[in-house]
Amino acid sequence: MIILIKLIISGYLYLTNLNRGRDEMMKRTIPLLLMITMLFTILLGGSSVVAISAQDDSPIMINHEDLQLLHPRRGHSATVIGDILWITGGRAYYSHYLGWGQDGTKEFQDFPNIEWINLKTGERGYTDVGTGSKYYKSTAFTIDDHSPYIYIAANREMQRFNTETLEIEAMENIGELDTWNTGSWGQMEIDGKNYVVIMAEDATISIFDPVTEKFIDREAFDYEIPAEGGYAGAVVENKFYIFGGEPLHDDSLDSEDEGEASRLAWVFDPNAEKGSQWKQLSDLPSGVDGPCVAVVGDKLYILAGRNMGEFLPTVYEYTPATDSYIRRSDLPYGSHKHAIAAYGDSIWVTYGYTWGLEEENKFGFRMHHPHVIEYFPLRDDIVLQPGEMKSIKGDKMNINLTWSEADHITGKKQSLSINWIAATSSTEGVIYIREKDGGKFEEIKVKPEYFSMDIYEAHSYQAVLKNLIPDTVYEYYVESKGTNPIKSEIYTLRTSPEDPINFTFVVMGDTKAQYDVFNDLNGEILEMFGKNAEKGIPGFVGFTGDYGGNGAFIEYDAWFNYGVGGKSNTKEMMARYPMIHVHGNHERLAPTWWNLFNFPEKAMKGWPDLNNEGNEEYWYSYNYGNVHFVAFMSGYPKQEWNKAQLEWLKNDLAKAKQAKDTGEIDWVVILLHHSIYTTSTGHMNDVLEGAGLMEEGGFIDIAEESGAVDVVFTAHDHNYERTKNIVGYRSRLEGELQQAQYYKKDNAYAEEGSGRFGEATADKGIIFITSAGAGAQNRDMYPIEEVGDSSWLAFRKTDPALEEAASTHPVFHYMTIDVTPDTLTITAIEKDVAHLEGWEEADDGFNGVLDSIVIRKPVSKQ
Repeated sequence: MIILIKLIISGYLYLTNLNRGRDEMMKRTIPLLLMITMLFTILLGGSSVVAISAQDDSPIMINHEDLQLLHPRRGHSATVIGDILWITGGRAYYSHYLGWGQDGTKEFQDFPNIEWINLKTGERGYTDVGTGSKYYKSTAFTIDDHSPYIYIAANREMQRFNTETLEIEAMENIGELDTWNTGSWGQMEIDGKNYVVIMAEDATISIFDPVTEKFIDREAFDYEIPAEGGYAGAVVENKFYIFGGEPLHDDSLDSEDEGEASRLAWVFDPNAEKGSQWKQLSDLPSGVDGPCVAVVGDKLYILAGRNMGEFLPTVYEYTPATDSYIRRSDLPYGSHKHAIAAYGDSIWVTYGYTWGLEEENKFGFRMHHPHVIEYFPLRDDIVLQPGEMKSIKGDKMNINLTWSEADHITGKKQSLSINWIAATSSTEGVIYIREKDGGKFEEIKVKPEYFSMDIYEAHSYQAVLKNLIPDTVYEYYVESKGTNPIKSEIYTLRTSPEDPINFTFVVMGDTKAQYDVFNDLNGEILEMFGKNAEKGIPGFVGFTGDYGGNGAFIEYDAWFNYGVGGKSNTKEMMARYPMIHVHGNHERLAPTWWNLFNFPEKAMKGWPDLNNEGNEEYWYSYNYGNVHFVAFMSGYPKQEWNKAQLEWLKNDLAKAKQAKDTGEIDWVVILLHHSIYTTSTGHMNDVLEGAGLMEEGGFIDIAEESGAVDVVFTAHDHNYERTKNIVGYRSRLEGELQQAQYYKKDNAYAEEGSGRFGEATADKGIIFITSAGAGAQNRDMYPIEEVGDSSWLAFRKTDPALEEAASTHPVFHYMTIDVTPDTLTITAIEKDVAHLEGWEEADDGFNGVLDSIVIRKPVSKQ
C-alpha cells in the first residue's frame, strides 16, 4: 500500500511536468518504470513492502508472505550456507492451540524439525529431522563458508547436521562445553588460528576448534563476560561486539525479568593481553533484552528483543569506528526469541514471539507468527529519535472497578474506584454517573497520570467515587477528553450491601496468552452473577495473577477486550463487578499493572499499619462483610520490602484471629500467585527457590501459627490441585537433581473427610488451592510416587495415574465461594472449550463441578 501511494505520487508529478523537456521526462520515466516493475514483482511473488527509502523509493523491508515458516517457533537459530537459510531448534507449544504450524507437518510437534528456505529461488522445505527438546534455545553455527555442516550446541551436548544428506548425528567427546544455551557466535582468528567463539546468554564463553571438532580451554582468555545474560552480538574485524541483556539487578531480585533491560555494550578482543580483552562501549540508546545482531559491511545491526515486557520492533545501527548508534526503521512487528542471519547486503528475520493481530481475532495473544522479513540496512536512510515514544491508542479504555479505600467497601457510605487508560493526547477524564433511571448524570472529573513501558506511553485515570449508597444500582460511562475524545458505553454497577454475610465471589488465575478461554469462562460467570443479583446476592472476583506473558499494553488490551461476535464477556464483567487483583510473576513489576488498577494504600481503621512506605499497593487487606481478604505479593523473598510485608502479615493475621474470636468476622481468605502445594512438572521447586514461601519464619509459618487462615488461593501452576485441611507439611530439595519433595513435620495433620467433595472443620488447618485454569496452557503432573509424602493431597487434575495429560485433559475452570456465617462452600467448576475455534478435539468433554469442599465452623462457634 505504501509503495502504491508512492507510485501514484510519482506518476502524478511525471504527468504534470511534461513541459520540462525530454531529458527531464526521461529522468522521471525511468524510476517510474522501475517502481511499476518492483510493485508487480512483489505482488505476484506474494510479498509486501513494509518500509521504503526516503531517497529513491527502494524497499527497506519486505515481508515475504510466500516464504513464511512452515512451522513457527521461538528460541530457534537461523544459519545461512550458500543460498540456503536453515532454521533449526526452537519450541512451538503456544502455536498448537492457536492453529499455527500445521502446514508442512503431519501433526503438531512441540519441538519442530529443521526447515529451510532457498533465498535465491524462493523454494522451501520441511525436513524429517529434528533436534529434540534438549536443543530448545540451542546455538547453531558453521565453521567456514564451504563446510556443509551446521553444529548445534546446548547444555553440554552437540549435534552435527549435514545440509547435503539431511542427516543429523550426536557428537561425542566434544570437550569443554558449558551448560549454556542461546548464544551468539562468530568465526575469529586467535594467535593465527581459526576458531568459532560463542558468547552464551549466561555469560559463558566457549571456543570451538573446527579442526578437532572440540571445545577447548585457553588460559589466555578473559572468560568472565562483564555483561548480564540475555545479550547478543556478532564479530566485526576479528572483534566480538555484544549489546544489551537482562535487567541489571542485585541478588535481592530472584527473577531475571524485572525492571528495564540493559543498555550496556562491550567489545571482546581475544588477541589482546589477558586482563584487557574486554572494553566497555557507549550505551545503547534504550535497553533491550534478547536482541539479535547481524553484520552488513562494517556495521552491526541490533534487531528487536524485549524490554519491560514489550516486544520491540526497534533496529539500531552501530558503527565501531565512531562507537555510535543510529535508530533506523522499525520492523513491522516486535519480536522476542527470534533469529536472524545476514545474506549478502540483507538481513533475514525469522520471528519468534510476537503479538497476535486484531484482524485474525488473536489480538494480544503471545503467538508464533510465521513472519519472514528481509531487511536491507544499506538502503535504510530513515533516522528515528532514540527515545521516540509511541502513545497507545487508548480506544479500548480497559475500564475496571476496584476497591481502594479499605474502610468503605461496605457500610453506609461506600467508595469505589473506576479506572481506565487513554492515549497521551487525552487531557482529562470524566465519569458520568447516576442512580439507575435517576435523571441527569453527575460529572466527576479526574486528571491523567502519565506512565510508559519502553517505547510506549499512556495516560491512566483512577477516580474514587465516594458516599455511594449501599445496595444500589448505578449507571455510568467514562470519557477521555482531548484532541481525540473517546466515550465508553453505559454500564451498570451495584454497590455492596451495608453488612453482607451471605454472598458469592469467584476466584480464578493465569490467563497467559489464551484470552478466548478466559472470555468463555467469564460468560458463564456473568450469567451466574446475573441470576444471583435477582436474589439480592452480590458478587465480585479475585484474580490471582498472570494476566498475560509479559505485562505489555497489548496483552491487557486483549485480556479486557477479547470477544466473539463483537461481544466481550470480560469487558462487561470488569466494568460491572469489582475485582481483587494479585500480582503474578508475569506482571514483572511493570508499570502497566499499577496504572490499570487502584488498590488500598492504607489499612482499615483499627488494623495494623500496612508498613508499605515506598511500596504502596504491593500488599493490602480489607473486610468484605464477614470475610477478611488478604492480597499478598509473592515471588520476591530476597527483596528488603518482603521483610516488611511478612511483618505486616503476621500482625494482620493476629488481628484477624482476634476479630474471628469476637465475631467481627467469620472467615479469612488469602490470595497470592505462587502455588505452594503442587505436584506439577512446571513449578514444584518454586515454592522453595523462586517464591521462598516455605522459608523458616516465612509465609507458611506465619499463616499456620496465626490460627486464623481458612483457605489460601494460588495460581502459577496451570492445573487444578487442592490440599486437605492441613498443617505441618513442608517441602525440601533432595537428591542429586535437587528436586522438591514433600515431608511431614512432627505436628503434621491432614483432616480425614476433607478430600474430594468432602468437608473440613474450621480452625483445624488450612486448605490450599492451586487454581490456574483461566486460560493458560496446562502442564503435566508428576506421578504421585515422585513427590515425597503426598498425604496432604485431596484432588488434582490432570492425574497421570488416570492416564490424563495436559494436552488431552486440560482443566480450564474457575472457583465459586459461597459465604454464610457458618460455612464456606468452595466449588471448582470446569468448562470444556472444544466448541471454541482452534480448540476442536483439544478437550476431554468434561463440564461441571470438578471438586468441592465445605468448611464448617465447629458447633461450639456456630
